Amino acid sequence: MQNNTIKNIESFGNDIKVITINLSNKYPDDAFIFRAKEQILLAVDLFPVYVIDTVGYYLYEYRDQIRKMEDNIEHEEFFLDNSYNDDINNSKNSDTKELVKYLIPKLKECAKKMPTQEKNEYKKLVIKLFYTYVDYLIFSNRNH
Repeated sequence: MQNNTIKNIESFGNDIKVITINLSNKYPDDAFIFRAKEQILLAVDLFPVYVIDTVGYYLYEYRDQIRKMEDNIEHEEFFLDNSYNDDINNSKNSDTKELVKYLIPKLKECAKKMPTQEKNEYKKLVIKLFYTYVDYLIFSNRNH
């Protein structure tokens, strides 16, 4: 069981890194995104359990929408139309709030400009992140 948990944590962290680096590459002159990338990559390396617990929590909260996207890869309206204000406002970490407030519109902008095939690859990555988190919960005997 422990080996599976470690694999889930590593896989989750690697996928978060892919998304983070790709976003940073799309905005190479954005200093805020560069700093966010550095912070996220460092967090994945130093605190991978914190990253999977934190990001996974929100993925799980949106599980119904993620499953709809899995059934129909074109399903994206919820994610692009949602402001996520309730989640942001309920965050207790002010640094995270500011980071998320800045990154969500950038992610949406990026998604709207992406070719369909590339966008679908990211959707598949989000679906994979969700199921990696679920497996992590199962193998580590954690509850959401």
